[in-house]
Amino acid sequence: MIRTIIILLISMLIIGCGTKRNLTVKEYKNIEVYKKNEKLIKSLVEKQLKKNLSEEEKVYMINQYFSVFPYVEDTKNYNKKDYWATEEEFYANYGGDCEDIAFVKYKFLIKKGINPNNLDFIKGRVNGGLHIVLRYKSIDKYLVLETNGVIGFENYIKSNYFEVIDIYDISFFLFLQRVNRMYNYFVI
Repeated sequence: MIRTIIILLISMLIIGCGTKRNLTVKEYKNIEVYKKNEKLIKSLVEKQLKKNLSEEEKVYMINQYFSVFPYVEDTKNYNKKDYWATEEEFYANYGGDCEDIAFVKYKFLIKKGINPNNLDFIKGRVNGGLHIVLRYKSIDKYLVLETNGVIGFENYIKSNYFEVIDIYDISFFLFLQRVNRMYNYFVI
């Protein structure tokens, strides 16, 4: 029995079963609003990025761009305690919780030429709850890319009483995302 369940889960990971859901009418409307605003915002970001900026300056600018998206609990967006949204779902709901924001920000940074080897995901505990942030390694320091700004890693840990639990690269983060989505597919 256990062997069958394990084989089923592994095969679902391989073929991607249960990783998509249909968007609601409200979400499609949000995507349309986002697309209109996105063109304006991205054109402003693109103009700035075309300037001869360092990678770190680009990271600051892109992080600022993502500050317009609000933090929204999964219980409000998806009626689930924990749900790892896709990029499309994040934009459709015009926001998301910590891992959604970190993942979408990561993808955008990569599209804009930021070296993926300089990015990782930090999982930690803040005030008893779990939190995930994106971390960027500049030439001489680590920076945490939070929605309210870019903060030095050491200062972030001290000021937020952040207890680091784990550090993930993108491949392990995507694995965790898929496992979470499979869990939500089977648990109603």
